[in-house]
Amino acid sequence: MPAPWVRTYIKLTEFLGQLLGPDYEVVLHDVQSSENSVIAIANGHISGRTIGAPLTSAALQAIASGDHETQDFRSNYTGIAANGKLLRSSTFYIKDGEGKLVGLLCINFD
Repeated sequence: MPAPWVRTYIKLTEFLGQLLGPDYEVVLHDVQSSENSVIAIANGHISGRTIGAPLTSAALQAIASGDHETQDFRSNYTGIAANGKLLRSSTFYIKDGEGKLVGLLCINFD
């Protein structure tokens, strides 16, 4: 059974993908499973990722840096798609009631 936050953020991922349009990829990660962390994605054609894809090296670095402990999000940084395309990226850190990181909501603009 998925964690309580998952359903709400899956719907938010779908909503943002439609609202922002095909130039914006919206990706929802469950950080508990880095090997297949993508649990929802809208406009995945931008990066070529699908549900079940792993965390990117950039996401792993962000988690390791501990930024989520003092910030709620990181915005407007340069991301790189698997094909080398530069993206404008932003990440919202999803935390549980105790402040533990449980997910990432990422938006990438092509």
